[in-house]
Parts: sequence; structure tokens; C-alpha cells
Amino acid sequence: MTEAHEDGLGAPVEPVDDDAHEDGSTARRGMSFAVVSFAVNGVVGLVGSVIVSRIYGVDIIGQYALVIAPWIMLIQLSSVAERIALVREIAGLPARSPRVTGLFVPVLVFSVLLTIVVSIPVMVITAAIYRGPADQAQLVMPALLVVIAYVLFDNTSSNLDGIFSAFRSGRDLFIGRLVQIASFPLFAIVLLPYGKNVGTLTIATVIGMVISLLVRLVLARAYLVLRATGSAIRQGVRDLPQLLKFGVKVVPGQLIGGFVDQASTWVLGAVAPISVVGSWSRAFQLAQRMNEAGYRICEILYPTLVQRFRVGDIPGFQRALARTTRFAAILVFLLAAVVGGAANGILGIFGEGFQEAAGAFAVLMFLFAGAVLCMVFSQGILASGHPHQITVTALIRSVLALGLMIPGAIYGGALGAALGLAAATTLELGIWVWLLIRVVGRDAFPSGRFIAVMAVAITSGFAVSRLVDLALPRMSGVVVSLALGTAVYGAIVMAGALEGDERATFVEQGRRLLRRPAA
Repeated sequence: MTEAHEDGLGAPVEPVDDDAHEDGSTARRGMSFAVVSFAVNGVVGLVGSVIVSRIYGVDIIGQYALVIAPWIMLIQLSSVAERIALVREIAGLPARSPRVTGLFVPVLVFSVLLTIVVSIPVMVITAAIYRGPADQAQLVMPALLVVIAYVLFDNTSSNLDGIFSAFRSGRDLFIGRLVQIASFPLFAIVLLPYGKNVGTLTIATVIGMVISLLVRLVLARAYLVLRATGSAIRQGVRDLPQLLKFGVKVVPGQLIGGFVDQASTWVLGAVAPISVVGSWSRAFQLAQRMNEAGYRICEILYPTLVQRFRVGDIPGFQRALARTTRFAAILVFLLAAVVGGAANGILGIFGEGFQEAAGAFAVLMFLFAGAVLCMVFSQGILASGHPHQITVTALIRSVLALGLMIPGAIYGGALGAALGLAAATTLELGIWVWLLIRVVGRDAFPSGRFIAVMAVAITSGFAVSRLVDLALPRMSGVVVSLALGTAVYGAIVMAGALEGDERATFVEQGRRLLRRPAA
């Protein structure tokens, strides 16, 4: 008997038929939108990044990276995982239930107050660094403006995403994020007559936050009664401590982990020229988009695992986690292999000076591919009721990352910082595998054959993409390297990594896309 059975909330039951059960159908629809969200938002974000980078240049992009650094750090720090606890509590409730609003309102108020408190030391540290070693005192006020906008708008949007996640509404999550991602480059261009500087990019960022919140408020009406009874909210306030008790076990590691990841920009800002910060920022943000796949997948996976664990369906729990792991690995390592191989050509698209971080970009692509798998594995730990393990693992990873990243940045620049972070993520991945085997068993993981085939696919895809990238310069080389690398990777995965039903489904979907409509 596994530990999951021993800690379960009910007696083991017969495994759920994923294809027949409504929960399985809902999860599949949500996962489909998760893939669409990652793909579409990734393309829109990439195109927007290229346009903005070429218009504003590497130096202004470097300044903008410093402006948004405290905002990105606040996203990591200003939480006690209250959103995770909220999703866990309301998963399975009917839409527009007073209970949903009764829990959401106190969680939102708590989240806003906590964000305000945490933003004070973050801005104090930011001001000290920018007025000191970074010598960028003019960026303190734009950074403060972005932080204020986060407290008022973006943090509320994040909490609304928790509602969409609990109901596994991938469609609404997709729309809300797409609006925000598309708004930034649009307004960065529209506002150009007022000045080509970091202030323009700051205003574009704030406008994107406001518009995306308005869109989410409209979408949330399908699940959330915006006006709840006083009794429902009072009950939610009484339940808030219990929710936070679950979430707070995740917080220490989450805080340190968020600080370490974002501190790389500060460290490079203190020891390297602004052009290096700009090239690193673009490489880091581009590679970090891989996390989007993890977030979107986990938003659907987590409530699915919670519901299955509650009824004691451990085989269904294991099956959902293993299939999601295979699915996520195929997706993110495709990107890591072919995009990492073409790193030099891809960064060259952004303009002069960005190729300086090509080596770091290749390493970061694999780093964030591993980070996505860490996210997927962590959902199994959370759903099975072991949140303290999140903190322990994050602390181990963060200590190693900080210890390797700082000297790496000092002596090796952007590449040294990337290698330090990558080494720590590799260790974290190993810890998650060990923990999950102990908690839910080996069946929650893909087979050894899958892992071996993936290793061959990743190596081959990267090698082909890299060779073409070196042989063919400019945009034509990028297109050919990505196409050939993807073809090689895809052929190997199709031949050996997919299971029979998955391969048949993939082929059928491809035929439907290629089939011409009847005349």
C-alpha cells in the first residue's frame, strides 16, 4: 500500500474511466486550452518582444528589465500560496455558489494587504541597488509605478485566475492572459510619439494590467457572484485561517525561490554593463515563457488530482500525473532542443547586441524545461496533502542556486549565471522524482523506455538545429534550423515515445487539420 492510500481522505475506490467520466472530459478540455494558450500566447509574446526590442534597442530593454524586476519578484514573494489553498477548497463546487464568492473575497483582501506589506522592503532594496552599485537612480520611480499597478490590478487578476483554475476553464484563462500579453507591445508602439524611452514601456505595462483585469471581471461572472451575502463572506473569513494554514507551509521556500530567480538581473546589473543586462533580460524572459506551459498545465492538473485523491482513486491519480508528465515533457523539451540549438540566430532577430547572451539562452531553455516538470511533479505532492515538501525542496534548490549563480555571474557573466541556476534546477528535479515515488508510487511516472526515447530525441533535435544555425546565418537559418530540428525530434517521438492510443489520436487530429472542406 502506498503512502497516498494511508493518508487518503477516503477508502480506495475503483479506478475512474478517464474517457467516460465527466471529470476526465473536463480535464481534457481544460488541457487542450492550456496547450492553445501556451502556443498562441507564446507566439504573440515572441512577436511582441521582437518588435519592442528592435524599436527600443538593447540599452532601453536593459533599463526596462530593471524597472520590472521588483514587480516580477513581488509575484513570487507576495503570497502565502493562498490561491493554491483556494483552488483546493472550491474544486468541485457548483459555479456561482455563494460559497465560492464567500471564500474568494477574504482571500483577495488578504492577498492585497500582504502584497502591500511585502512591496515595501522590495522597493527599499530596489532603491538601494539602483541608487548604488547599479547607478540607475532614474529607474526607481518607474519601478514604483509598476509595483503600485501590480498591487491594484495585476494581483487581483491573478486571484481571479484561481477561480478559473478551480473550474478548469482553460478558455477563460487563455483569453485573460492573451489580452495582457498582446496589450503591452500594442501600447508600446501606440505611445511612441510621446517618447522612445523606458517611461513609455512602463506606461504600456500598466495599461495592459488594467485592460486584462477588466476582461477577467467580465469572464468571472460565469463562476463568481460578484455580490455575495454577508453570511457567506463571514463564513469565508472564518475559514480563511484554515486555508492559510495549508498554504503557509509552501511559503518559505516560495519566497526564497522567487528571490533567487529574479536576483540574477540585480546581480548582473551590479557587475556587468547595461548591454549585458539587456541581452540577459531578453534571453531570460524568452526562455522563462516556458513556465507558461507549466502554469497552464498545472492549473488544470491540480484540481483534477485533488478530486481523485479525495475519493481515493489512486490509480486514476497516478494515471493522470504520468500522462500529464509525458505530455509536458514532449512539449517543453521540443522547444528546449530546437530553440536552444538555434539560440544565436534567434537572439539576432531582436537586434544588435542581444546575441551576447546566446550561450546563456540555450542553457536557460533547458533549465526552464526542467522547471516545468518540477511544477508538474509538485502538483502531485500538493494534491496528496504534503505542502511542507514544497518548502523543503525549494530551500535546497535556492541555497544551491544562489551559491552558484552569484560567482557564476561575476566570473562568467550571463552564461555563468545561467549554468549556476541550471545546476540547482537539475538537483531539484531529482528530489521531486524521489519524493513522488515515496508518496504516490512509481506508476505516477512515465516508463523507462519513454525516458530513453526522449533523451535520443532531445539530443538529435538540438544537434540538427545547432548545426544548421551555425551553417546558415540570418533569418533563413533560423527558419531552417527550427524546421529541421522539429522534424527530427518529432519523428523520434512519434516512433517511440507516444503510446498507441496517443499516436492514433495525434494522427487523426493531423488528418482533420489537413482535410479540405467538401465542395
